[in-house]
Amino acid sequence: MELKRIPLPTADRLTFGEQQPWLLCLCEEEKANLRAALPGHLVALLSDTGVQLYLKQQELGFAFDAIQSAQLYFMRRAKGQGWITLEARLVKTGETFRILDMDRFTDSGLKWFIDNQKQLESFIGMPIVVQDCGYDC
Repeated sequence: MELKRIPLPTADRLTFGEQQPWLLCLCEEEKANLRAALPGHLVALLSDTGVQLYLKQQELGFAFDAIQSAQLYFMRRAKGQGWITLEARLVKTGETFRILDMDRFTDSGLKWFIDNQKQLESFIGMPIVVQDCGYDC
């Protein structure tokens, strides 16, 4: 498995869109490497078939062949807070699931996603289409 990481945004709260318990099926060396890489980072453990993402004390994983597309949606602040979310569409059901969320829109949060788009694409194994959903009103 290959370990990759991205520094977390400093002023914005980044969370997984879906929650899974913190379960590690790793050898002791992988656990030690993960613990060292986690503070302040989104960490991806990549295999030939899928990815396990780690953020703080949460884990989210999926097989590359389970998703057919990935989209980054954002809605800018107007009357509401806006939001930013990275979603993937499942092959079998066509349903989407959230990979990463920011529960309020900020320019710095969007910049973090755009600046790290290529690396996020390498984590999830496909291009990310960016969709501006306008203003939250």
